[in-house]
Amino acid sequence: AHYNIGPDGRGEIDIELLSGGVPVSTLASGTANDGELLWTIPAATAPDTDYTVRVTRTNPPATSDDSNSLFEITAPITRYYVNIPGDVDFLDNEYTTVAGNDANDALTPATPKASVRAVLEAYDLDSGDEIVVDTGTYTLSTNIIVQAQDAGVTILGPVLPGHEAVLDRANTAAGSYVFELVDADGVILDHLGITGGLYGVYAGTTSDSDGVVIRDSQIFLNRTYGIYL
Repeated sequence: AHYNIGPDGRGEIDIELLSGGVPVSTLASGTANDGELLWTIPAATAPDTDYTVRVTRTNPPATSDDSNSLFEITAPITRYYVNIPGDVDFLDNEYTTVAGNDANDALTPATPKASVRAVLEAYDLDSGDEIVVDTGTYTLSTNIIVQAQDAGVTILGPVLPGHEAVLDRANTAAGSYVFELVDADGVILDHLGITGGLYGVYAGTTSDSDGVVIRDSQIFLNRTYGIYL
């Protein structure tokens, strides 16, 4: 949260979280009036759509102000959605209801991104988080790089018979991989078609990617190796 409370930006402030205009918790007390608060939302905070923040300067002259707009706190999000761009036939979709677009937030079936890479770049994922990839062929312009900050993530394609999410690197030159793991422990690749790269899944000698699981996937027509660990 960023704030500006005068008259001179000095002194100390209290910061409260309000729901429906009523204080529900204190985010900071007697903190420096430096214009910024980094706040990790406690897991016990109730999801709601009518939150505001109140900033109160405690030094004379005392003054306070509430945030101008409401904001929402949601329940913890662990599933992120991907679908092919331009999708018009949703009969074989298992996860999403509209075509993918990387401008979407990937947080609901109605707002999927168009690529796995876009989800990885937008969010810091952890063990228990899941990217679900709907039916279709995804032509990749660059490697899907999974790094340490996303260790433990599951990337899951469609699971019903006849449905498949194919990730096609469409480039077999040196350095071209579908998945490139970089210090990415515990990654799970599940129910995916992985094709069209020099290697399908690659972890180099310095990548230190332990506990990787690849299951129920088809890894085919990669130039040299399907999996290189």
